[in-house]
Amino acid sequence: LAGEFGLSRPPIRELMRQLAGEIGGNFVTANWSDPLRMDERALEAHALNFRPHNWDRGLWQVSRASHEVPFLDQLGTIGVPALVVHGAGDTVIEAEQSRQLAAELPQGTFALLDDCGHAVHEECPAVFSELVLSWLLDENLLAVQ
Repeated sequence: LAGEFGLSRPPIRELMRQLAGEIGGNFVTANWSDPLRMDERALEAHALNFRPHNWDRGLWQVSRASHEVPFLDQLGTIGVPALVVHGAGDTVIEAEQSRQLAAELPQGTFALLDDCGHAVHEECPAVFSELVLSWLLDENLLAVQ
């Protein structure tokens, strides 16, 4: 790839824009198990990510960085409880990868939520919040007054 960011050639910039679709709509709907549940407010919130100048450059860098994970061998040193939440309808990351991540964390807990995609906290906010609150209480990480 040419240039510092690999985006100086027009075809690569165009590819990122084509993949994203109109105001990033393709990426947004790919993160939900059922895109038909997205309301106008959610779509507008996601559209904000695609308004800044050179958003395609930023997206390319994030995509490249997500394949470079030099910290995996250090997961066993994390000394705090961690909750790894995965949507059963996630088409971005396989559930087994999230399950493996939780297993490699000394105090990792894996939770699989049905009827949710990659953006679990957005698509299933009530179920996600309930899960996190319950986990925090179970782990004695939340003081209830």
